[in-house]
Amino acid sequence: MFLHVVGHNQRFRVIGLTFRRSIETISRIFQEVLYAVGELRADMIQPPSTSIPTKILHSSPWNPFFKDCIGAIDGTHVLARVPAAHRAAFLGRKHTTNGLRTDKGFKDVHLNSVARDISEFTGREISGNQVYNHLRKWHAKWVKISQLKELSGALWDEDNFMITLEAEHYKGHCQAHAKDAEFLNTPIPNYTAMETIFGSGVATGKYAMGSSEPPWVAN
Repeated sequence: MFLHVVGHNQRFRVIGLTFRRSIETISRIFQEVLYAVGELRADMIQPPSTSIPTKILHSSPWNPFFKDCIGAIDGTHVLARVPAAHRAAFLGRKHTTNGLRTDKGFKDVHLNSVARDISEFTGREISGNQVYNHLRKWHAKWVKISQLKELSGALWDEDNFMITLEAEHYKGHCQAHAKDAEFLNTPIPNYTAMETIFGSGVATGKYAMGSSEPPWVAN
């Protein structure tokens, strides 16, 4: 039960239906296992080094300005908290907000090119920003579908492009996540098109979007 919660972000209500246990029992057992895992922290978690990384120590542009940074400044992505208005510029392919600033120029060239082609085809004026918003809406759906396919107990129907759950599991999950119902136990419209565009799972730079707010950014 503990692994289902931490590994699949399952709610206690769903776990209760799956294992036929009360929420109180699940909560109590979860807390006990969590405490036991916490007691192993000294053996399992290595604290960061307090020494200045060599790459920073011997670089005049970086030392002493970055001497207190953990790790080398080599493009490695680190978690960062930024204002919501600037979050798009810091999203990376790991679906997290990174402390690595990005450049929007490369993205705009391609979005504007797509917008120009659509305008010529349809005879309607389309902007790059409209293309951007449309694609991020569909990418958000793809991210959600990918997450739901990993649900414990979920099966994938390749013929009908459908994520299936047993009746009790479906009912419990939808009670906790009502918006997921449109993707469960029903064929998913435009699945093949989304898979073609987003299904590689290795998008980088501007084509890497976060799961909760998925704008595109460029490295």
